[in-house]
Amino acid sequence: MTHRTPASRLPMLAFVVAVALDPASRASADAPKVSSFFPGGAARGETVTVKAEGSFEPWPVLVSVDRPGVDFVPGEEAGTFEVTVSPDATPGPRWIRLHNDEGAASLRPFAVGTLPEVVEVEPNDANDQAQAIEAEPVVVNGRLQRSNDVDAFAVPLDPGQTLVASLQANRALGSPMDGVLQVATPDGFVLDHADDSPGLDPTIAFTAPSSGTYLVRVFAFPADPNSSIRFDGGDDHVYRLILTTGGLVEFAQPSAVPPGDEAPALSPIGWNLPDDPGPLLLGTVSPPGDGQTALAHHAMLPGSADVAVVPLPVATEPGLDAEPIPAPSILCGAIGEPGEVDDLPILAPADMPIRIRVPARSFGSPLDPVLRVLDSSGEELERSDDAGRSDRDPEVTVKAPADGLLRLQIRDLHGRGGPRFLYRVVAEEPAPDVSLSKGADHVELRPGTPLEVEVSVDRRGDFDRPITFEAEGLPPGVTLEPVVSEPKGDSSKKVKLRLSGPEAAPWSGPIRLLGRAEGDEAARPVQADRVGGPPTSELWLTVLPAE
Repeated sequence: MTHRTPASRLPMLAFVVAVALDPASRASADAPKVSSFFPGGAARGETVTVKAEGSFEPWPVLVSVDRPGVDFVPGEEAGTFEVTVSPDATPGPRWIRLHNDEGAASLRPFAVGTLPEVVEVEPNDANDQAQAIEAEPVVVNGRLQRSNDVDAFAVPLDPGQTLVASLQANRALGSPMDGVLQVATPDGFVLDHADDSPGLDPTIAFTAPSSGTYLVRVFAFPADPNSSIRFDGGDDHVYRLILTTGGLVEFAQPSAVPPGDEAPALSPIGWNLPDDPGPLLLGTVSPPGDGQTALAHHAMLPGSADVAVVPLPVATEPGLDAEPIPAPSILCGAIGEPGEVDDLPILAPADMPIRIRVPARSFGSPLDPVLRVLDSSGEELERSDDAGRSDRDPEVTVKAPADGLLRLQIRDLHGRGGPRFLYRVVAEEPAPDVSLSKGADHVELRPGTPLEVEVSVDRRGDFDRPITFEAEGLPPGVTLEPVVSEPKGDSSKKVKLRLSGPEAAPWSGPIRLLGRAEGDEAARPVQADRVGGPPTSELWLTVLPAE
């Protein structure tokens, strides 16, 4: 049975498959644990059997899906589900939560696609065992089930055809894979190879020199490197492999939009696109918080693009002799040709400090940006390549000159370029800020025993205001005790929130914890890490039965 979670619990919709649990089995019961779903997605209009890897005692479990369009119904065998995707479901990830009376599993992604789908069939390791792909475009749902596993797929190509092979695993599905793609001849001679591009999920665009069958091979190293010298594998090494000689959407331009109805038309960027593909459609926007995003997709083309939803004005890359773009703002551009250097005028109030950041790698662009900041006379004020050892996007803070005019020069470190080499310029006055985070995205409360939730407080730029905390969506009988993160001392960096419910009845559902800084009208959400996606402000609370 499917029902809607009450709106009072959270602004987000949740669709829950409710199945009664046997109270007699509670003594041996435990919260479900999930490491992967296989297959990792399904096409619109399909019904598939999905196997969850993990532990499920007792079975069946309850299922919550963050948005409509996907029904996840437990099957007779523990860990199996019949999943139905409606024909009009919005493409992109759905976030699945398995839970029972004892607690919840962490959110896991399940992809909704637009292409025909097939499932990998073993054995397909050897060149002469490669699984034949009879028609493309197609999504192959695969899994590297053991160490040294290699999956091979045979694709016929005509001369001059460009095959795009795009692996979705670590970033989209949370698989612990550092994936590798190869295109090879039927006897195994490697013609093309891709490892990081730029994240752990590679993409290859291979143009066939002659007619014939070509092998696409998938293998992986561990996402967290270790001392083993072998290809990695396991039941949780799930992937989705797009194979197409047609168009594939990878990015949107502009890559950022303002909130509300002011979003500009979004042009698709990717591979094998027609001359006039038409605009992208902007889908559901993530809940407010750090890193708010939306997913854009095309009505006819496969693939999708993450678009940042930002509180600043958004401009596109200006032409030569264009008027300067006033700061604060976000400018979306691209290094369109190899060796290109973009020269961008920015106008800021005189003597105002301006922080300039150029995100590119952080949203999947292959660009490795280098930034120079000049004044109107051409004198260099600042230069940056990487903001840090693990941050490949440059960032500087400069003081605007007397005339307020800054010229930003952006290029690729290696002289590369093309439509996919996108960047954003974020130019704004540095301001103190704070973000709030915790570990797991689910908590359990036992009546009579207060629950302590540790929250990390990341104060940036001398943020020196006290923060009080509140909660949305708590069930009857559960309260949050007052606590303050003071500007100084231990509580400035970490606080423990206490939830109490001595008389609360058993309950489970989404809640939000919020921090409100003194003087701010809007509260900031406490966010938890999410496998295969950006952090989430949806925290799942289970009120356990009283002992």
